[in-house]
Amino acid sequence: MEPRRTILPSRSFALGLAGAAFIASVQSLAAQQLRGVVSDSSVGVPVPGAVVSVLDSAGATAGRTITDGTGQFALALPSRAARLRVTRIGYQPRDVELAAPLGSPIRVAMTRLPAMLTTMRVSGRELCPGSDDRGPAFQLWEQARAGLLAAVVARQSNPARATTMTFKKQFDPGSPLVRHLETKVTTAETTRPFIASATAAEFARRGYMSEDAGGRMFYAPDADVLLDESFVTTHCFHLASDDAEHQGQIGLAFSPAPGRGRDTLVDVRGVIWIDRATPALRSLDFLYTALEQPATSSNAGGHIEFRTVSNGISFIEQWVLRLVAMENIRSMTSKPSNGFAVRRREDRRDLRAVQIDETGGQVLAAKWPDGTSWRATETGISGHVIQAGANPVAHALVTLTARSDTVTTDSTGAFSLMPLVPGRYEVIVADTAISAYARPRRATVVVDVPRDRVVDLRVVVPPLTDLLAELCKGQRRPRGSTSIVGRVSLIGSGVPRDATVLARWQDFQSLPSGSTVGVTVAEQKSTVDDAGRFIVCGVAIDRPIQLRLSVRDSKLADTTFSARNDTFTSIEWRITPP
Repeated sequence: MEPRRTILPSRSFALGLAGAAFIASVQSLAAQQLRGVVSDSSVGVPVPGAVVSVLDSAGATAGRTITDGTGQFALALPSRAARLRVTRIGYQPRDVELAAPLGSPIRVAMTRLPAMLTTMRVSGRELCPGSDDRGPAFQLWEQARAGLLAAVVARQSNPARATTMTFKKQFDPGSPLVRHLETKVTTAETTRPFIASATAAEFARRGYMSEDAGGRMFYAPDADVLLDESFVTTHCFHLASDDAEHQGQIGLAFSPAPGRGRDTLVDVRGVIWIDRATPALRSLDFLYTALEQPATSSNAGGHIEFRTVSNGISFIEQWVLRLVAMENIRSMTSKPSNGFAVRRREDRRDLRAVQIDETGGQVLAAKWPDGTSWRATETGISGHVIQAGANPVAHALVTLTARSDTVTTDSTGAFSLMPLVPGRYEVIVADTAISAYARPRRATVVVDVPRDRVVDLRVVVPPLTDLLAELCKGQRRPRGSTSIVGRVSLIGSGVPRDATVLARWQDFQSLPSGSTVGVTVAEQKSTVDDAGRFIVCGVAIDRPIQLRLSVRDSKLADTTFSARNDTFTSIEWRITPP
C-alpha cells in the first residue's frame, strides 16, 4: 500500500492503485522453452495455481511462472538452470532435477497434504528468529509462503484486466456511522493492487512508520514484504484458532520479535488466515504496534483479502488501511507530571483521537487472458419510497449523506445506490412534489450495508395530507375543500417584499331558518415568504377563486382561477410590476 500521512493534529487521506500496465520480462532468444504439466499424485488431476521456479546450481531463482487451469506451464529456460521447484499451498514442495536434453514436456506429480491443516492443533509453541523448531508453526508458515508466492507470480505472469473501486471513508471516533465517503471506479490491466512503498529490508530496519516535522507516514506490508527473509528474522510466529469471523480457518499469527532495540519502532502484528479444507489464503489482518493509546484502541492497522478463481489464480480482492488522526490535549512541549520526557509513544497521555480514516480498494470484476472471469457480488442499497397506503412517491430525492450522492425515484418510487463500500450510512429522502411552494416531506434512515449484499430499503414519508394539515394549521378547512400552494414573483424584480395574498370565493352553507342553502363569500389571507411562497387552505372546488396580491396593503395585482378536485392545486404566479 502507498504510505498514508497523518499529521498531528491534522488528517490522513488516500490509498490508490499501484501504477498500471504489466511489463513483460524480455527473455533471450537463445533460451530454451520448457513446457510441462503439474498434477496431483494421488488422483492424477491437474494442479492449477502451482508456482514453477527455475533454480540455478546455487539455488537462486532464475525464472518462474504459474500453472494454468489445466496444470500446464511454459517458461524460458536459461542456460544456468539446474532444477525446478514446484510449490502449491496444500501440497508438499517438489524439486525436479533438469537433465539435458529436454525434449518432451516435463511432468511433475505433487503430493497433497490434506491432513496437515485439518488436524493441526493450536498450542503455545512460538517460532522466533534463531529457533530450530520445525513444528506446526513452521509448517503453516511454509504453506502461507506458498500461497503468497502464488499471488505474486500470478500478477506478474498472468495479469488480469480488472475493474476496481478505490475508496476513502471517514468516521468520528467511537461511531460506526460513515461521515464522508469518496469512491472512484477504474478499469485497467495491473500487476498489483497496491504498493508497499519500501523494501522489506527497509521496514525491518526503520519500522512501518516514518515521522518528521510534516507529520507521520504509515506503510503496510504486501505479499512481497511477507515473503522476504527480513520479515521472518524480525517476527515471531504461532498458530491461532478460528473465531466467529474465521470459521473453518486456521491462523498464523505474527508479532515483532522481542529485543533487538525494536521496542520503539512502529511494527506490525497480525494473523494470516488459511482455509483448512481447500486449502487457500483467505485474509491478512494486522495492527500497528508501539503507537499512542488513542490509535491502538481505535485499531489502527489494515485488512487484506485473497480470492482464488477457477484457473488457480490467487489475487488480492480487497484491501483497507485504517488510521487515526489525533490532536493534542495540551501543548506538545509540556512534560508529564514526573518531570521526565516520554520515551515511548504508548506512554503519552496528551493526545486524543479526532477522526478515523479508512482508505482502500476492492476488485469488482476481473478477466484473465485464458477467458476466466470473476465478478464480485454487488454491495449497495436498493429500495422504494412510499407514503401511507403503500403508494409510491415518484421524483423523490434520495441522498446518501456520506458522499452527497443524490438519486431520484422513478414512477414506481424505486431508487438504487450502488456500488457501495460496506458500512453504516445515513439516507435522507425528500419528496419534492411541492418543494417549490412548501418545504419538502423528509425522512431519515440509518442503514447497515454488509458486504456482498444489496439492502432492500423501504422508506416511508408522511402523507401529503399531513404536511398540508401542518401548513394549514389554524385555518378553516371545510369537508370537501382543497388547498392552494403557490409561488409569486415579479418579472425582472424577484420576490415582492412585505407581500400578502388574499383569496376570495363563493361558499355555500346551510341556513338555520330552513332554507336549503345560502351563498356567502369566504376569504383567507396568506403571507408571502422570502421565497415567494404562499398557501391558502379550505378553498372551494371548481368555483371561481379571486387572488389579490398586495404590498403593504396596496393592491399590486389580481387574478381568478378554479381549484381542482385534488389534494392541492399549485400555481406559479408571475406578475409584471406596475
